[in-house]
Amino acid sequence: MAVKSIEGALYGLVEMRVLVVHGLRGLHALARFVCLASLREGVNVVHLAGDVKSPNTVRYLAESCGLRVMGFAGRIDDESVVKAFKDYGEYVESVVVELGGKKILNIGYNPLPERLRSAREVDILVTYFAPLESVRQGLALTSPLVDRVIARTRPRSVLITSCRETRHLGGFTCLGEALRGFYATIDLGPPGPVIVTSTFLDSHLRPQI
Repeated sequence: MAVKSIEGALYGLVEMRVLVVHGLRGLHALARFVCLASLREGVNVVHLAGDVKSPNTVRYLAESCGLRVMGFAGRIDDESVVKAFKDYGEYVESVVVELGGKKILNIGYNPLPERLRSAREVDILVTYFAPLESVRQGLALTSPLVDRVIARTRPRSVLITSCRETRHLGGFTCLGEALRGFYATIDLGPPGPVIVTSTFLDSHLRPQI
């Protein structure tokens, strides 16, 4: 599998931080939260991990906020969102992206099994679908494909992005949707990737909107 590389040296940084969010649902107010949270958290990349709904959201974060944007489609996203990723950022469905020396595998709502079969060991899996039996019924969408990918790629951390609320489930983090105030940051520096979940309320951003 080809690996897209975005090294920290490109930014003059040793470590990299990624903000991951899903469920923006085309709401501009939420996109502004993401913009402000990204500045506050000092992130290098914003990962829109499903249910963006509006291509304007991708364009706003890339052009008006000046952020590097990558992502994949969710259940409610159409081809206009995919095109926006390709035009203003990176569309990373079933792709391994290398950030700061760490490999991140991405599985959205439209996985490409033939591409995923070539994936090997990775550091992080960001997936719209949860592994079977990892979450209670109704908490997130599940797929046996993800179980097979995890068994083969052995990620150190798994971030699931079709959850309504944030839950920590053993070695998995189920990230709640932005509509409920949730986002996550991934620190990619040594000794290894660290996922931290937060809310827009925690970040004291509401008075700025």
